[in-house]
Amino acid sequence: MTANDVTLTIKEDESKINPTSYDSRELVLVKLDEVIDFLHHKALKGRIVKPENEKVRIQWFKALTYACSIYNQIKRDAEIDELNNKVLELTEKIEEINRRSRT
Repeated sequence: MTANDVTLTIKEDESKINPTSYDSRELVLVKLDEVIDFLHHKALKGRIVKPENEKVRIQWFKALTYACSIYNQIKRDAEIDELNNKVLELTEKIEEINRRSRT
């Protein structure tokens, strides 16, 4: 094993989540939150003894940054969807008011 090899141990998920259920934005955010916590811990407190292995810590930080970026993109998409729904709702209300005022 070289200094750049990193081994991750992934705990078996006891919830037996059906992979197709990852269509849920909330579930993906929950899982990403867990990943971010794990990567944050490894990046800051991971056991790196030799200074030449500091490259491993840098890789943990890169993975952490990427996970945070994806998390933020999903949150932003959710906010945009919510705003679109509000705009549609308000548009329907305005159209209803306009119809009532014409009669």
